[in-house]
Amino acid sequence: MRQKDQTLRDNQFRSALENMRYKACTPEDISFLRTLVSSNLPGRTSVCDNMFRNISIITARNLHKDEINRLGALRFAQETGQVLTDFYSDDTCNVNTKEAESDFTSRLRQITPEIQNSLWSQPPSANNKNIAGKLSLCIGLPIMIRNNFATELCMTRGQEGFVFGWQSKVGKQGQIVLDTLFIKLKKPPSNVKFDGLPENVVPIYPTNNNIIVQLPDDRKVPISRTQLEVLVNFAMTDFASQGKTRDENVVDLNNLQSHQAYYTALSRSSTAKGTLILQGFDPKKITGGCSGALRQEFRELEILDEITTLRYNTKLSVKVHGDTRNLLIKSFRESKGLQYVPKLVHSAIRWSKRDPLNESEIYDLTLIGFNKKRKFSDDISTSTESVENKLQQENKPSALKKKCIQEPSSQDGNHYIVPQGFIWSNNSCAYDASFTIIFTLWWSDKTLWTEKLQDIQNQFMFELVNGFDDVDQNLKSLERVRDDVRRNLDIFYPQQLQFGHFAALDNLFEAIFQTNIPTRSASYKCVNNHVRQINTLSNFYISAGARNYDSISSWALMMNEETQHICHRCGYNVYIQNEFLVLPSILGFDFSGHRLNIDNFIEINFNEERHRFRLVGIIYFGHAHFTTQVILPDGQIWFNDGIETGRNSIYNGLSTQDSLNLSTHNGKTAVVAVYAIQQ
Repeated sequence: MRQKDQTLRDNQFRSALENMRYKACTPEDISFLRTLVSSNLPGRTSVCDNMFRNISIITARNLHKDEINRLGALRFAQETGQVLTDFYSDDTCNVNTKEAESDFTSRLRQITPEIQNSLWSQPPSANNKNIAGKLSLCIGLPIMIRNNFATELCMTRGQEGFVFGWQSKVGKQGQIVLDTLFIKLKKPPSNVKFDGLPENVVPIYPTNNNIIVQLPDDRKVPISRTQLEVLVNFAMTDFASQGKTRDENVVDLNNLQSHQAYYTALSRSSTAKGTLILQGFDPKKITGGCSGALRQEFRELEILDEITTLRYNTKLSVKVHGDTRNLLIKSFRESKGLQYVPKLVHSAIRWSKRDPLNESEIYDLTLIGFNKKRKFSDDISTSTESVENKLQQENKPSALKKKCIQEPSSQDGNHYIVPQGFIWSNNSCAYDASFTIIFTLWWSDKTLWTEKLQDIQNQFMFELVNGFDDVDQNLKSLERVRDDVRRNLDIFYPQQLQFGHFAALDNLFEAIFQTNIPTRSASYKCVNNHVRQINTLSNFYISAGARNYDSISSWALMMNEETQHICHRCGYNVYIQNEFLVLPSILGFDFSGHRLNIDNFIEINFNEERHRFRLVGIIYFGHAHFTTQVILPDGQIWFNDGIETGRNSIYNGLSTQDSLNLSTHNGKTAVVAVYAIQQ
C-alpha cells in the first residue's frame, strides 16, 4: 500500500486493501469500493473528469490493453488536432534460435507483401515480446518504455513518458521506420540531461529481437524484428503496474482473476481520491478467505518478519537458529511457545488452538555426490546375456556396494599427532584459546563428543561441531570455522562480540555454553529452610564471584555459600544453596580475578552421587593476549598460542607431575579452566 493522505476515505481505503490482501474484505469494504466506481452522479468521480483524461488504465489482458491503446491514440490525436504517423518495423525471416523450436508450427522461407501486412496489422500482444509491428505516434502522446536501455539514465522498462519528437528513415521495404525517438520522461526518479536536449528528454533507438508472432490464421512463425521497444500508454496490465505509485489510478477490475490481482491494481494508488474503478467488480473474488496454502505462507512470513525485527533490535534469543526456513521457524516457536502470535498479525491469518499453525515438513538436506562418468555398454545388459546371469549378477554382493552402503564412522578422518590450534587473525585470541580446547576435546572421541556437545542445544556449539567435522573431512580450515562462528556471534551480540574486535572471555563462554533448559539453581534460604528466593541458570559456565576458594575442587563441592543477609522470619543468616538440575558434560570455571589451585580432577554432586570430571584446558591472559594449554586424556599438556605457535602446539609435560603449577604460564595468569565428564 502506497497511501500518502490520512483522510477518513483514505483510512477506509487502507483498511479495504489490507483485508483484500488476505481475501477477507468486509461488507463495509465492498460498499466503500463501490463508491470508487466511475459514475455521472453528482459528487462521484467519473472517467470523464479532466484528472483521469489521459491516465493509463490498469487492465487484465494484453488484448484489452492493445485495443484501449489504439482507441486512446486515435482520440488523443483528434483532441490535439494532430495526425498519427505510422512507423513500421523491419522484419526478416532469418532466425536461428533453438529456444523457439517448440513454440512455432511453421518457418517462413520468405516474407511476402501479404504476410508482411499481416505482421504489421497484428497487435503487440500477438508476439511473445510485445514489440509492435506498427507504432502510431504523435507529439505529446503518452508512451511506455519496454526495455532497459540505461538504468542510470532512467531509461528503464516500465518508465512512462510522452513523445517529444523523432527522427525517421526509409526501411528495407520502403516503409517509414523510426531511427530515434525522443521521449519526455514522466516523473523520473532523478533528472536527466543530454547535451542539446531539454531536461528529462532522452533518445531511444531501435533494437533487434528474435520473436514468435501469431498470424491471423493462428500460425506461429519466428521472425527477426527491428523496432523501438515502446508502446502507447493508455493502458497497462496489472503485471506491468507492479512497483508503481500512481497519484491518479484508473483500474478495470472486471477481468482480473484473483484477489491478488485486485490488490496489485488498487494498491498502486497514493490516495483514495485519485482512485477510479471503471466498471463493476465481483465481490466473491475478494471475500471468503484465502486458500490454506496461501494462509500458511502469510503466517510463516509474519513469523520470519518477527524474527527479523527481533534480530535487528538484538532481542532475538540465541535459542532461535536454523539453516533452513522451516528449522528457523520451528526453533522460534519452541522458544516462544506454539500459541505465540506477533502483535501485528492480521485477524484473517491469526492462529489459535482452534485454528493452529501447521508446521511445514522439515527435510534432512544432505549433499549428494554425482558420478559424472557416462554409462557405457558394460552397464547395460546385452542381448547375449541371459536373464538368469543378469539376476545372479544383481543379487551377488559386491565389495563396491558394501562399501557404498556402509555408515561412515565418526572416527574416520584426520588423525593428528600434535593437537591443533588456530592461526591468529583479527584479534581472535579469545576465540583461538577457547575453540582449541573444544576442538581437542572433540578430537579425543569424535562420536562421543559430537553427541554430548550437540546435546547442549546451543546454535554456536552446533555450528562449531559441524565445522570440526568439515575440518576432519578436509572441507574447511579451522580458521574458516572460527571466523564463521565469529560472524554469527557478531550478529547476535554486536556490542560484546563484534567481529574483528577484542572479546571478553566471559561474554564468549556465556554465549557458547548457554543452553535452553535450566541447568543450575541457586536458592537463598536459612537453616530453618525459609526460602527467600530461587534463581535458575541455563548455562554451563560458572563464575567465582566475590567468594575466595583454595582450589577448583573445593569450589565445585561447595554447595552452600554464606551471605550477609538475615532471614526476616527467624533472624538467622541466609546462605545460598547451589544445585545442578542436570548432569553437565562440560563445565567452564571463570576465576574472576582469583588465583586458585587448578586440580586435574574434580567431583560434582548430582542426585546424591558424585561424578568425576577431568581437566581438559586452561586459558591464560596477560599483556592483552590469551593463550591456552590443553590436557589430553593421558595427561599430556600441550601449549598453543595463535600468534607464536600457530596451528601446531608445543609439548609441556604431564599433568601428573607434582611440581607442576598450572595457575601461571609464560608470565600469564590462568583465568578460565574447562572440565569434561570422565567416561
